[in-house]
Amino acid sequence: MWEFAVGLFMIEIWKKSLLLTSLYGLVETAAIVLFGVRLGEWVDRFPRLRVIQASLALQNLCVFSATLAILLLLIRPYHKDGRGLIVFICLVAVVNIFGGISALASLATKISLERDWVIILAADQPSGQLTKMNSTMRRLDLACTLLAAVFVGFIMSAMSVVASAIGMATWNITCVGIEYWLLLSVYNGTPRLHEEKASYHLVSEMDIQKLVAQNSDVLFKEDKAPCKQSPCPNNLNSFQLSLALLNNHGTFLWHKVRTLSVFDGWKVYLRQESMLAGIAFSLLSVSVLSFGTLMTATLKWRGCPAYILGIARGCAAFIGICATLFYPYLHARMQALKAGMLAIMLQWFFLILCVVSIWLKNLDISTLVLMTGAATARAGLWMFDLSVTQLMQDSVPEVERGVVAGVQNCMQSFCQLLAFVAGMIVHRPQDFGRLILMSFGSVTMAAFVYAVQVYKGCINREELPASFMKDSP
Repeated sequence: MWEFAVGLFMIEIWKKSLLLTSLYGLVETAAIVLFGVRLGEWVDRFPRLRVIQASLALQNLCVFSATLAILLLLIRPYHKDGRGLIVFICLVAVVNIFGGISALASLATKISLERDWVIILAADQPSGQLTKMNSTMRRLDLACTLLAAVFVGFIMSAMSVVASAIGMATWNITCVGIEYWLLLSVYNGTPRLHEEKASYHLVSEMDIQKLVAQNSDVLFKEDKAPCKQSPCPNNLNSFQLSLALLNNHGTFLWHKVRTLSVFDGWKVYLRQESMLAGIAFSLLSVSVLSFGTLMTATLKWRGCPAYILGIARGCAAFIGICATLFYPYLHARMQALKAGMLAIMLQWFFLILCVVSIWLKNLDISTLVLMTGAATARAGLWMFDLSVTQLMQDSVPEVERGVVAGVQNCMQSFCQLLAFVAGMIVHRPQDFGRLILMSFGSVTMAAFVYAVQVYKGCINREELPASFMKDSP
């Protein structure tokens, strides 16, 4: 709700300019770029329930505080009064600061639920259950987006912008208890979520050799054969697990966690086999054709009523919901890697409509074609999102989930930051066509990068032994 409404609030505060809208997006994404890796590491370090408690409380409190500042800006346009310019700047700063903190808190919740909780919940379930759970979670997310957009658009059109801001502030305070109760119910009903998280420590090859030398008496029996068939003591099981992690991911389980530097976090990410898929997904964030703050503000400048914008965003969310319903069937026939290729090409195809809208002379028809292209492209986007999410869930080890997710969101936010910088440079709504071309170019580049990932994946599968291929998903 907040992500949809904040763009409308900003364009209402300062009409005929995308500057405030771009500035907010710039601050929000910069916060994730600067602190995303640290945040992912923090999620890895602390108990699961404590992460949820802190992130939910902080997110809702910050949105409430930012909404109060927006209310003051809406009630009195300080920037039109020379004497109130300092107050205006301070209130805008409050909105941006609390908005950035709320984005970080929201990211912590997202990393914890989508990259940790859902994998644990699906661990003991039949094959294919993780795909269904991912689709269901994304479907619920999009359904909430649909309802929120329609609700905010209706309140703004039927009542006033001030009334919608008051409603949003009230909602964020009242819903935090419901959110926490629902997540606590899942936590209490899943004993594996109570287990302590695996922690990690980066080591070198020399450390691996020392570890093997120190544990050679445990690793081998008297005949020097590896202990495979006979029951192994707990310390051997623990060592074997640690050694496997060392060999495959350069990590080792310790009782204490060493804080990773940002550089180390990027090194962890770059050695993941699904790295190119993550980069391709991040490139999609350069696009402004998403009914986000920039596109919403532009459409409002073109004369679209708030309720029409709400319906359009709702339609885009509904198309995404349909895509999440279809994706499990697609995945069952093509698997995640190739399904992602089909999805991103589908998105690219529908975005051609947005490019065509640039040269349509009739503003109303151009707006309709633009919204149609952006809405239908969401089908490809959300199926691609599910494909990349599952590729990373399947390939990233538990000890690195938070760090990898933090780097991934850091990259996505950096790409979003580029989009908002472009919005500040091309800040006139009548020049939005340039941003459309930039967006289409970024999606084209993402499709190319992902094609390389598919090619590498196919080559790797051909190199695997036939016995392994029979067991692979």
